[in-house]
Amino acid sequence: MEYELKQRFRSALQEQIASQISLAGTDDETVKLLIRNTVREATALSEDISPEEQEELVEDFINEFLYFGPLQPLLADPSISEIMVNGAGTDQEGNWRPHEVWIERGGMLRRCHEVRFEGEEHVRRIMNRICARQGRRIDANPIEDASLPDGSRFNGTIYPVAPDGSCFNIRRFSQEMLTADELVRGASASKEEMEFLLTCVASRCSILISGGTGSGKTTLLNVLASAIPEEERIITIEDTCELLVHRQHNHVLRLEARKPNAEGAGEVTLDDHLRSALRKRPDRIIIGECRGAEAYTMLEAMNTGHEGSLTTIHANDPVSALTRLVTLVKQGDPTLSEDTVRSKIAAALDLVVQVQRLSDGSRRITSIEAIGDNIDGHIQHEQLFYFDKSSPDAAPAHRSCRVQPGQVRQRICEAGYVYEPGWFIDELEAA
Repeated sequence: MEYELKQRFRSALQEQIASQISLAGTDDETVKLLIRNTVREATALSEDISPEEQEELVEDFINEFLYFGPLQPLLADPSISEIMVNGAGTDQEGNWRPHEVWIERGGMLRRCHEVRFEGEEHVRRIMNRICARQGRRIDANPIEDASLPDGSRFNGTIYPVAPDGSCFNIRRFSQEMLTADELVRGASASKEEMEFLLTCVASRCSILISGGTGSGKTTLLNVLASAIPEEERIITIEDTCELLVHRQHNHVLRLEARKPNAEGAGEVTLDDHLRSALRKRPDRIIIGECRGAEAYTMLEAMNTGHEGSLTTIHANDPVSALTRLVTLVKQGDPTLSEDTVRSKIAAALDLVVQVQRLSDGSRRITSIEAIGDNIDGHIQHEQLFYFDKSSPDAAPAHRSCRVQPGQVRQRICEAGYVYEPGWFIDELEAA
């Protein structure tokens, strides 16, 4: 059906259906039946619309009144990892230009011309429908976070804070649980890197995963958590529950943060959950993303008998990750000197794993570094593996630095696992 024809029917029926729904109730099946009957009656005498187009219009109205409007087909597509809706400003007469819809698929962005919003009010209506799940309205707060029923993360900003028109992103929640073998087959990591990391997790090494937005931190965190022994009790703490650890282990307690309500009450932070988790007899604590005062509590926990913790942090390289972690820990206790914080980090952390999304959309482990002592105000760190993409004569590949990490080796052996020196022998150099 042509877009203009569809819009003509939509404009004619929108208010009528809304009025009937307000009288008939909000039961989903009742609403669907009401929409179907109304559309059929309105289009029965039209020669411009076929039965297939009539059904398409019914689905549009069902999506509009019960779900997430024109975004619903995108949300039903598992290959889409992110949906971005951007305001496009106004024309010379002051009329809003159509909002732009972009999607990410396979790590690459493309404009989605087939999905359209009717205007600024339509975009705002869909944003409020998403926020309503958490009992909030985006009108009350110009920048809002929320989650969709499948766990996907929403972040929206409304006009005039966004001067070109309200905009939002939906980061999809992956329902697929990737395995270590799949990451190796997809060249996200080498076989040696993955075997080493999984052995470290099983041996209760504490690991910080660092990377930018969309670089694959949560995916790697899910995979590494699969190496935690089945008999251990795991507590996960997240802003929005995305980790799939509970699919792999029987004893997982999931905790989710909560923003304050419109009156400013009811907030539950990651740090609140973490302090509570320490009284819930955890064997392992996994924090989805370390970005605030919870870093201090986490560090104290690691240094007082809760080894083997896993978390992620936003940073472009391992050095930046350690620097940012110092800053976050001081938020939790500003009285600590930076040298004291560095000493605590050096004592608590065993590894920093850097992940990156490359220009072709692929995600790679680009560096694994072992953490040493704090000497003269510097946390010692030694690179064990790196991703070599600079050689003009060879394909990009994961390389070993031929460094044997002494402290990590000791921890692995003490835990009763096999330490393989061959993990750190580069194949090309060995040949």
